[in-house]
Amino acid sequence: MRNDCKRSREKRRAAKPGATSRAVGAFLGAGLFVGLAAAGARPAAAQESGTAPPRPNAGGAPTAPGGPPPGGPPPLPVLLGYADFMLTLDRPWEAEKLYKLILLQDPRNAVALKGLEDAKNQQRPGFTVLGHSYYDSEDTQLFAYGGGPILKYPGGKVTVTVGNGYYKNNNNPNNKRNPLSLSPDIPSAEDNFALQRQTYNVLYEPFWGKQMQHEGSVWLSQQNWDKVSDRFLYDFRYSYIAEPGRKKFTVGTGRKDSFYQNQINQFLAPESYFQLADGILFNDYYAGVEYPLAKRLDFTFNYRFFDYNDGNERNNFRTQFLYRIKPDNPMRPMPIWRVGLDGIIDEGKFFTLTYGIPRDFRSLSIATDYAFLTRDEKYVLYLSYPIWDENFAAPAGVVGYVSKTFGPSKRYEAYGKVIILEARNLSISLYDYVVGVNTRF
Repeated sequence: MRNDCKRSREKRRAAKPGATSRAVGAFLGAGLFVGLAAAGARPAAAQESGTAPPRPNAGGAPTAPGGPPPGGPPPLPVLLGYADFMLTLDRPWEAEKLYKLILLQDPRNAVALKGLEDAKNQQRPGFTVLGHSYYDSEDTQLFAYGGGPILKYPGGKVTVTVGNGYYKNNNNPNNKRNPLSLSPDIPSAEDNFALQRQTYNVLYEPFWGKQMQHEGSVWLSQQNWDKVSDRFLYDFRYSYIAEPGRKKFTVGTGRKDSFYQNQINQFLAPESYFQLADGILFNDYYAGVEYPLAKRLDFTFNYRFFDYNDGNERNNFRTQFLYRIKPDNPMRPMPIWRVGLDGIIDEGKFFTLTYGIPRDFRSLSIATDYAFLTRDEKYVLYLSYPIWDENFAAPAGVVGYVSKTFGPSKRYEAYGKVIILEARNLSISLYDYVVGVNTRF
């Protein structure tokens, strides 16, 4: 089987660059996670797309304009709003401190008493279970399920999961949407069978600093396969949040086997059977900035460099200009609705059919995102439609996330995530669905 893979490798690499567009790599991997930042119920969700209530500083006064003089006691509505925001971000110890401060001023405040109870409940350890289904127009299928404990502490949380499932890439020579079918020598019996995969994962999400302006994530994953080589993958990310929701700087690196993988989308598989069988991995280096150009105009820039172990390289640039339609009332920070333009440049060293790596790809899309985040409900939606592209066909995209708490003391949270990309010609169309439940003990 390995010899067959080696013989077909040169055929795949020698294919003409126009044979396929696989531009979804440029689209998703460039950072299409304005909505997906909330998809893992991560603390940064509201900070990446929302506006925080005024933040009390170390001296007790809010940092927002129009507050009381420095050193004076912050108004109770300010403290209550910020404490509730901390619970929305899953930072219950910070919320507990604020509710206790409120109760020192007003011991019978019913909202603070209930909030303090909710904060203590949210500090409890929990458990998560999820199911994941993926298929695309290039004959790739994936199904996985898993679960594990969620351990919280005052500076963040740790999620440990074990997953199981299968991956299949039964290339159909009659599927004209699959670029691997363009050569009769590539589709073969070696890719006809599903491959079993077990994963052992740790996701560590800390935050620190007097104003909690530092946050990060560490993702470690041991992936064991039944018929191909096992691999150890990881991702390290650090962000400095100068202003919640508006100014953020991020750097990171990782080792991965799928363009779409990161600390949010952990369970996505290699893009083709041949990439998996050939053991192709890459080192991923990335940096990004979010910065307001005006009161209602947001600018984002992201850069990624890929160093593949087959000698390939890739430079990926993405820039967004998004105008904030909502919020239009500073006292009501939700929902957030933005519209604008999303541009991508993607440059690969050489083209191959083994995995998606376009050459000289350019695209410009109309984009919009919407977020509504509360303690009990979270709704996030991202839409993008290409208006211009060059060398490859850019897909239209829909990314959505929804969650809802329920049960006694809101101890259960059900969530769902969807990614749908629809493209023309030979470009890939894909459909990815995740459903899960988190619970507290």
